[in-house]
Amino acid sequence: MPMKRISFVSTMIFSALIFLFLTLEAYPQSPQIDNGLVYLGNTQSQAGSWGNTSYSTSTEYFSTAEVLLSMEQLGLTNTSAYQNGLLWIQSQEINDTAYLAKKIQILSN
Repeated sequence: MPMKRISFVSTMIFSALIFLFLTLEAYPQSPQIDNGLVYLGNTQSQAGSWGNTSYSTSTEYFSTAEVLLSMEQLGLTNTSAYQNGLLWIQSQEINDTAYLAKKIQILSN
């Protein structure tokens, strides 16, 4: 009997830890993140990319890749902005190692 009770308690503790871990992912975003997402929503091109402006500090490809990775971290992969950006990345013909590595990183998530 004591072994069954220990096993049950261990299972309950493990289940509680898993539940806690999963619920920690769903936390309210800070106003800075919300403001950043609004900005990104307003600056996404019709084609689905970000960047390629006079004040961009990176290429359109890398800007789009970084936005997509950030959106993945926030769990926003089901948004139209993410989906349009992902389609844009997938449509790009790349022959450069750095670009290809970034594409693999995005598509592997």
